Amino acid sequence: MLNYRHILAVCAGVLLPLAVAGPVRSERIQTPIQTHQVRGTSGGDRQTSCGFIGSPALQIQVTEPMASLQFRVTGGGSPTLYVTSGQTQDCAMSDSLSGGAVELPGVWEQGSYRVFVGDRNGDAHPYQLSVTQR
Repeated sequence: MLNYRHILAVCAGVLLPLAVAGPVRSERIQTPIQTHQVRGTSGGDRQTSCGFIGSPALQIQVTEPMASLQFRVTGGGSPTLYVTSGQTQDCAMSDSLSGGAVELPGVWEQGSYRVFVGDRNGDAHPYQLSVTQR
């Protein structure tokens, strides 16, 4: 027969891992901006054409018809920068000459974008992501 102690132990055993391993919330910003920076850990368990990614590091809402933005990530390992919006995907990868820095400049149309910092090898390394509007 179960008593309340057994029920609490079962609930704690189920809920505690969910609280600890819950989804990572990405930061949300909107244009116009000057420069915005985010720190995190690269990589993840989902393999894409732009390396291994996890949750988005940043979600950005472009409020103007067009915005000139530059995404830049620096970090260890083999970082990648993956920006998606609907069916649109842009990818930039580090190489042996980049020294762990990846840049993805462009003119971005009005809409919502998700920015992922991945790793080509699936490793996890600290990174710093900056977004600058020009």
